[in-house]
Amino acid sequence: MTRLVLILVTLAACKGGEEPPVETDADTDADADSDTDTDADADADADSDADTDVDDADGDGLSDADETGVHGTDPNDPDSDDDGLPDGLEVGLVGDADPTTTTDPNDADSDDDGLTDGQEDANADGAWVATIGGTGTAGTGESDPNVADTDGDLLSDGDEIAAGSSPVDTDTDDGDVDDYVEVVERSTSPLDPFDDHWIVRPHPCVGSKTDTLLVEDDGDTLWVGCGTTTNGTGLYHSGDAGVTWAAFTATTPVPFFFDSWRVNDISRAPDGKLYIAGNDTQSLARVVSLDTTTGLVGEVLTGQGQLWNNMVVGTFRQTPGGDEVAESQNGTDSAFRASTAVSFVDGYNWWTNGTSKQILDLEVFGEDFYGVGSTIANPPVVFLPPQPPAVRTGFQMTQVQLANGIFEYDGELWDIHVDDDGILVAGVNQDADHGVVYISGSDPYSAATWTYWGANAMFPSLASWFDGVCRAGTRILAVGRFSVTQDGVAVYSDDNGVTWTELALPPDTGPISNCRGFDDGSVRFSGADGFYAIWLP
Repeated sequence: MTRLVLILVTLAACKGGEEPPVETDADTDADADSDTDTDADADADADSDADTDVDDADGDGLSDADETGVHGTDPNDPDSDDDGLPDGLEVGLVGDADPTTTTDPNDADSDDDGLTDGQEDANADGAWVATIGGTGTAGTGESDPNVADTDGDLLSDGDEIAAGSSPVDTDTDDGDVDDYVEVVERSTSPLDPFDDHWIVRPHPCVGSKTDTLLVEDDGDTLWVGCGTTTNGTGLYHSGDAGVTWAAFTATTPVPFFFDSWRVNDISRAPDGKLYIAGNDTQSLARVVSLDTTTGLVGEVLTGQGQLWNNMVVGTFRQTPGGDEVAESQNGTDSAFRASTAVSFVDGYNWWTNGTSKQILDLEVFGEDFYGVGSTIANPPVVFLPPQPPAVRTGFQMTQVQLANGIFEYDGELWDIHVDDDGILVAGVNQDADHGVVYISGSDPYSAATWTYWGANAMFPSLASWFDGVCRAGTRILAVGRFSVTQDGVAVYSDDNGVTWTELALPPDTGPISNCRGFDDGSVRFSGADGFYAIWLP
């Protein structure tokens, strides 16, 4: 109205022949923009000229003066940082459902998490509303454009989207392991609950059984031998925790020396060499040493016609002091070589009490040998060093029968594990058709101090068999199979054998032959049909 009056006055003055008054208000609308020359293209048509005489040229909810003088945004661009949100919304004005929260209109990614503010505020209402989920609960809503890690699982919102996980759920697949641990530490899928604990990486030995897996102390160097199954030969190696496997190539006597070997046992001895035991189908070799650095193979034990020397070796062990024992795979024979001797001697009569029994597994702890065994027609026994104060002379072990009196049964013990915490053994009760586990007590030479657990307590209607036993941290594990279906089974105890829990296995897992546990609680398993898997707590 002021301008209309001014024009009328000016026209009236002109008609009267008077000079028009000078306009002294350069900014009549008080918006801090000068009213000078609104006809920028000087064509007087006003159809494409910038109208500087307006409060909000780009319609983003901020006055032009505030854009240039307060926020430093572009008054001619409603979205200065191109993040999908109008400048006025970002600073908490036009259309903002929560003005108390703002984002930076000059920074497309205010929290630097790899997602634009518009991606995080997907409905462009200026408010962050979400429910943070965890294991067993689902997260809902948007991620927070002002917090780089909305759900607090240590994985940024942008990294979550890149991995396919939810930025508002710490455990997207509800598998009991946080998304960060899966993506960063384990390289497993945050969308697959199964691989939260299991990593399956098959090895090359197929068949009904494979119990010759050696896991080195680093957990990544693996050796597996084919030979304990129905048929199969070869020695394979992995240096990357089972991601890739290759037949081991020797430098002497021939590159593929182990291709003809039915490998029954692999051990890393105190002298640093690998020892391979079994039966070479192309020669009389029964045990050879392997320098894994140079690839050199050396003769250790060769069949020469004697009963003990022509046996197929089941297990070979060397003490730190250099004493060596090879035991028969299918008999009571053994061969012994003292650290000071050149040749092996017959180790028969190695048992210091009772009748002869077959050794089914042999281990070394300190300078002594420990074993387990028996046969299908005898009670299970554990073989210990000569009972103190006796000192071992040559190869000697004392039998301790673990099932006695009214609890006596016929069965074998197939695996033994010895460490500073005691002795673990596992096998089968042939009379009742179920797996058994024994844990040594205060006096391992007294059967009454051992703790016993039978798998029939957990699987009363299923015949079972345990082939392996190990310790992972404070956890004890036993592995094997259900005898009728030949499905794998694994159980564990966290209270030294008082109570037991079944460990859920990967789908279609067949018989499991052995396990090796580590102090961090992780376990490596091997079994039939090339099964190799890592279990992570």
